[in-house]
Amino acid sequence: MDIEMVYQKDKRGVQMVSQQITVMVIVLVSLGIILMLYFLIDFEGQSDWEACHNSIILRGTARYGDLFKGGPEAIPLKCRTEKYCIAGKETSDKVCPNIEYTNDNPVRTESIAGNSKSMRDNYLDFMAEKLYECHALVGEGEVNFMPPKFYEQKYCLICSRFDIEPSLKENLGDITYRELYERMASKKTKSGKSYLEYIYKMKDPVQGLKDTVQSLKESEFSDKFVGIEWDTWKLPISEQNAIIVATVKGGEGTEIVTSIGAGVAVVGLLVAGAFSGGGAWAAIPAVVGAVFKGSTVAGIVYAYGSADGEFSYVPPGIQPYDAETLKNALGCSSFETAP
Repeated sequence: MDIEMVYQKDKRGVQMVSQQITVMVIVLVSLGIILMLYFLIDFEGQSDWEACHNSIILRGTARYGDLFKGGPEAIPLKCRTEKYCIAGKETSDKVCPNIEYTNDNPVRTESIAGNSKSMRDNYLDFMAEKLYECHALVGEGEVNFMPPKFYEQKYCLICSRFDIEPSLKENLGDITYRELYERMASKKTKSGKSYLEYIYKMKDPVQGLKDTVQSLKESEFSDKFVGIEWDTWKLPISEQNAIIVATVKGGEGTEIVTSIGAGVAVVGLLVAGAFSGGGAWAAIPAVVGAVFKGSTVAGIVYAYGSADGEFSYVPPGIQPYDAETLKNALGCSSFETAP
């Protein structure tokens, strides 16, 4: 009887070891296939957007826990920040003084010609499209593109940078979040969702902004928001601006925003009616803060926790492109792509 028990125990042990070896072989083969696909894909023959998107997806699928933390590290992102000069008309002249014109990463001119109203409409369309493209580029927030060596920090990716021709700035005037969000709410994805819901999980631009401002005014940072109203809060347009997306380790709501930087107001949960939930996201629908630049409010930051709690996603937003905002306010600890 004792011999039989020992035999059965040894048999179970052999089976467990065999199963573990099988799993390891499958993982190694899968990792090998992913790496092989990475090196076989003709990134050079793709557009910049396609090459970047495919490298992000490959990196995200190369994650196999602690045993293979070197997997994502072996897959560098093939991403390059787009640079734009927003001008009154198509031109080859270097009319945007605050952005660097280089041969290896040229500045693209985006014409928004027209009267004052149509220029504002064209500008809002451009911003909405760039936010949409950035969100789609990084896998809609469902792909962890943070490399392991930066895994304890906040990892930012700058999708695009832009400057505005000086002669246009006066004609454009101030752009508010309400204008941008209402424009995003009017644009639809192929699935029928508005850009606003697709990116920020926000169903209604008016109610969402009202809830955001009310939450901020009730937070411990309420003194920073005196005079800020939901329908007049201006986008933080400065000499040079960027559309920035980020990932942060962990998926708990308050941890998302506190890890962004000391200059971000943590306001907890918003009124759920303005936001959509479910799907791949955790039960926490949204956490919001505002980036402080000095004593003034610069811009809104939203963040979502992934369903598995592994990481948090900060969807693309428009922020000033300067060291103070990037490092001190947003807390970006690393940029893998050349800014």
